[in-house]
Amino acid sequence: MGAFADVTFSTVRFKEGYDIGAVDGFLARIDAGAVTADEVEHAIFPTVRFHTGYDVDEVDDYLDTVVARLRGSADRQTPAQTPIARATGEREQSGQSTADRAGSGNSASDSDPVIFFQ
Repeated sequence: MGAFADVTFSTVRFKEGYDIGAVDGFLARIDAGAVTADEVEHAIFPTVRFHTGYDVDEVDDYLDTVVARLRGSADRQTPAQTPIARATGEREQSGQSTADRAGSGNSASDSDPVIFFQ
């Protein structure tokens, strides 16, 4: 598929971060072509605090680009979707808010989130 897993994120220890194993495992699944853009968009990762984890903002920003690339390769005639909301806050998407990736304050949506634990 691609080299989606060939990325380095900053790590955090004393603030909330994403579980490293869960993120790495998910990126490997993306590389294997086993994950759709919708699954990336709705993925939820466990968070860690006082343990080393990946910087939430960096992971979220990177996954926004992954979604755009996956959607672009799936349908070259459709422009890439706008960035999606993640644990760091909500962005507006076509006038509607989406739930966050870390799982706090989730609201009902049309599709169920995909949760990855390692």
